[in-house]
Amino acid sequence: MVSFASDATVNFPIATSFQTPITNAVKSLTFTGGTFGTGGTYVATAGPPLSLADNQIASVPIQAGQNVTRVVVYFTDGLMNEIQDILSCNGTPARYNFGGMDTGNDVVFFNPTTGAAIYYYAPSGGTWYTCNNTDCSTKTLTTTSCLKNVAGFMSIQYGNIESFNRTNVATEAEYRAIQTANAMRAETPGTYIYAIGLGSGVTAATQSFLRQVANDPASPTYDSTMPQGLFLYVPDCPSSTCTTELHTAFQTIASKILLRLTQ
Repeated sequence: MVSFASDATVNFPIATSFQTPITNAVKSLTFTGGTFGTGGTYVATAGPPLSLADNQIASVPIQAGQNVTRVVVYFTDGLMNEIQDILSCNGTPARYNFGGMDTGNDVVFFNPTTGAAIYYYAPSGGTWYTCNNTDCSTKTLTTTSCLKNVAGFMSIQYGNIESFNRTNVATEAEYRAIQTANAMRAETPGTYIYAIGLGSGVTAATQSFLRQVANDPASPTYDSTMPQGLFLYVPDCPSSTCTTELHTAFQTIASKILLRLTQ
């Protein structure tokens, strides 16, 4: 189990006895922060969650003759809006998660291990703030941010420096997630990715993106040569029907996995 908000955490490493530990880990989750749901180059313990999941899968050697299906269930209530890179802090390389905003064009910079907000940048005026608390709901204007002379981040998608703003970061986050998902599908054996969108806040654009992450046949980018996943939408959470809809979604995924194992 890997969870993500403003940072990502391996809550429980891959194992054969997992139901109780994962149930307990889910119960202790705190649903706040940005959506650092992407993949990418950095694969340390505080790296992007899709990459962390891939590392967990790869940590289990496949023995000769084993019938193995590799599966990731990607579960989110929103669009990715955060990425991770190494930036120059007064000339010293330092890792940051940054983005975290659903509206506007501002960018928050987070500690990648704790998820605590450090800096806040408003590109409209080129203004930097120091965050006074972990979510940056209060902040102080500053001219001494160690990132104030950093022009932006290196876009893997475009191969150039993109300025810090919400649109650029969110676009890059989607691209990195899709590239990581495609790489996982191309492994031997390839990984099947199932995506669940939770809640009415999952927009049509986000649903389309999650279909692409999953390689759902309904996606315009569906690749029939790659492992076929599925996107499932669970819109009515929280509500009295939420549990039933979630149960149906997970049972659908379970039936797909069993089908792969018996083919």
